[in-house]
Formats: sequence, C-alpha cells, structure tokens
Amino acid sequence: MLASIQRAFRRRWRFRRYRAIFALAPSNFTSGGPEATHQLVHVLRERGHNAHLSYFPDPTSSVPRPYLGYHTAVHQAIDEPGNLIIIPEVWTHMIRPIHHAQIAVWWLSLDNFFGDPNDGAALAQSKLDQDERRSPETSVARATWDELRRVLNFSQSDYASRYLALRNVPTARLDDFINSAFEPPADGSRENVILFNPLKGLPTSERLMKAWPDYRWLPISGMSRDDVMTVLSTSKLYVDFGTHPGRDRLTREALLSGACIIVGNRGTAGNSRDVPVPHGFRLNEADPNFEEAFKATVDGIFDDHRRQLARFDDFIAEIRRQRLEFEHQVSMIFEKPRWGSPATRNIHSV
Repeated sequence: MLASIQRAFRRRWRFRRYRAIFALAPSNFTSGGPEATHQLVHVLRERGHNAHLSYFPDPTSSVPRPYLGYHTAVHQAIDEPGNLIIIPEVWTHMIRPIHHAQIAVWWLSLDNFFGDPNDGAALAQSKLDQDERRSPETSVARATWDELRRVLNFSQSDYASRYLALRNVPTARLDDFINSAFEPPADGSRENVILFNPLKGLPTSERLMKAWPDYRWLPISGMSRDDVMTVLSTSKLYVDFGTHPGRDRLTREALLSGACIIVGNRGTAGNSRDVPVPHGFRLNEADPNFEEAFKATVDGIFDDHRRQLARFDDFIAEIRRQRLEFEHQVSMIFEKPRWGSPATRNIHSV
C-alpha cells in the first residue's frame, strides 16, 4: 500500500513556492486548531512566503488577542492559479467551489470531521455513512473520500494519518507546537490540585469527583491565558478524559508548565505516538477498577510530584522539539522536498 499511496501523492504534489497561501480559520474564535493555523501563517511568513489568514464567516474580523504575538496577515482567499488554499477538516465541503487554486485539507483533528465527538453513537454512524457516500450529492456537509483523494491532505496526528491511510487518502505530517511561554516557575512550589477542562470529558471528571470528593478540583474555565499559565504552573495535575480528536494542546501546555497529566484512551490519547504518556497515566474509564486506579495515580503524584513528573521527561523533550520539527515540516511541504529525501517519510501509510 505504501508504494501506491506515494505514487498517488506524487502525481498531485508540486513542491514549489506558491504565489500566495491562504489558511482558513474561524473568525473571532480561539482553540487549539485555530492557534495551529495562526502558527502556520506565522512560520510561513517568517520564511518569506506570501501567507495569509482567511477568516470565515466574517472575513473582516481581526486577529484574536491571544494570537497577536504571531506574525500574521489577514486577507480573503483568492481562487487563482498558483495559489494554495488550506481548509480545516471541519469545512471540507468548501473545496467544491474552488476551481483554480490548489487545495489542501489540514486534519487538525479527525473525529471533528464527522460531527460531535462527544456523541459516540452518532459519531460511529457518521463514520459508517462516510464510507458509503460516493458523490457530493450524498455528502453535503463533508467531502467524500474520493473528493479528498483529489486534493492535498496534511495531518496533525498519527491517529488521523492512520485512519486516512486505510481509506487511501495520503497525508503529509504538519503538526503544531506549544508556545514557549509555558514554563514551570523557578521555585517549583505546587498545590495538590486536580485541574480539568469542563468542556472535555466532564461526565468522567464528575464521576471521579463523586468517587473522591476529598480531592481539590479546579476547572479551567473563564480564565485568561495568563490565568491558565498560572494554574498550570502551580498545580500538580491536569486530567483530560475527553475525546482527543487531535493532539491536544492543553495537555502539552500542562506538561511544559510542570504539571503531570492523566488522560483517557479515546482519540489521540489512545495513540502512544501522539500522546506517549508513561504506564499508569493513560486510564480506561470502562475498566471496573478505573476509580481505584485513578486514585492510586493521583496519590503517587501528590506524594512525590517531582519523581512522577520525571517519568514524563521523554514526552516533555518531544514537546520542546515540536517547534523545530514544525519548521522542518513546513520546509519539506512548501519549499524544497525531493522524493527519496526525508520528505518521503511524511507520507503516512499502514
């Protein structure tokens, strides 16, 4: 399968500088995916590319405040030969009216492509329906696999790359990186606090709160970016039992800030390449001993945080390398790759 996928990818790819690059992002919205899009434009412009953010549905919106530190420019996408328009996976239907520019779909998540990843039954049905759809008329909200095979595809996670490869949709890896502002404090003092995001895996978090009410739980909600940095750098643990449709940003920010993490096994959290946590820090909420296993891990962190955090050293080192790796991926994709060079390794198969 690898050879056939590489041949298909080679026929469509043109490794050259584009006249202009437009990366679509939701207007007036902040989350992991949009930040990655701002990072891409930032790095492209640093390297001399004529790259722009294109906001939708409001093309006149300004850059959100948390992203003002990135070197960006805003311009409505122009559908002309020589241009590249990059579309997030949640808007793949938008490839249809583009007739002249090269198109790339950036899979910043996988499950979000199908709908709400929190609705397990609906998500499973959407995945089955997607495999059955053969024409745009039967797939209004999402591009068909055949349509996606005719455009470029970038993938932010091994989880997405493997799923797409099984459907003969070749991808080049284009990840993201974590802002270096997330660093542990010099004094290292921390509290026995469990941080969680109410938007991610709340039913499981509430289940654990009920089982272990003596722990101090703090929701990361309604906080400024500075507030988030503060709680991550002064707490011992962050937990996320959400769907992890892409490589989660907050879990990596927590680790860089010196907090341990515990995750579930859904989405990228269940993929050891995307989320290489040590044994005991990835828990299956369907396990009959789930609550007890969680308590044992939390108590170990609270009793000796420094030693437990040291078990994440390899993962933390990988997170620190992600900026350089992202720049390398940008170079391989947009500038000077040659087949048979390391760029070939960006093409994922199974």
